Amino acid sequence: MNIIKNNIDKVYNKELITDIMKKNMKKEIDKDLDDDDDSDETSGRQYKIPPKTFGGKAVDSLTNWVGNWNYIIFLTAFLLVWMIINTSLILSEKSWDPYPFILLNLVIAAIAAIEVPIILMSQNRQEQRDRAREEYDYAIDRKSGKEILEIRSQLNRIEKRLEK
Repeated sequence: MNIIKNNIDKVYNKELITDIMKKNMKKEIDKDLDDDDDSDETSGRQYKIPPKTFGGKAVDSLTNWVGNWNYIIFLTAFLLVWMIINTSLILSEKSWDPYPFILLNLVIAAIAAIEVPIILMSQNRQEQRDRAREEYDYAIDRKSGKEILEIRSQLNRIEKRLEK
């Protein structure tokens, strides 16, 4: 490999070769960025993450709050306070939700009924962002593969010139 490298340095100016390769790679990358092959599955697609709407921002912030230890601690404290107050008020017969805590069960079911669709919406938004990133990564990988093939063919041409 060093022999080839030394011969290249002797026959061609190293900087000239580097400049030519950079120009060729830049032209190819620009061409690929402008319009990709029709055979490319991702041609014509925009690799943009969907914009955040007001609803999307609200869903994401609520999901961040619900998926946090602070929320779990707060909900546990709320449930304990509810049960303690109602249990202590049973003695004075002023309890608004006696022992089986039916009202508390209704409140928890309502919270769950609201939170589940919100969490699913947030997961769908995350899936869209992940899909856009994966498509972008795939396109970059294809372009990198094309660049590697071009570099390999350029090296083969240089090697053939050196053998002559």
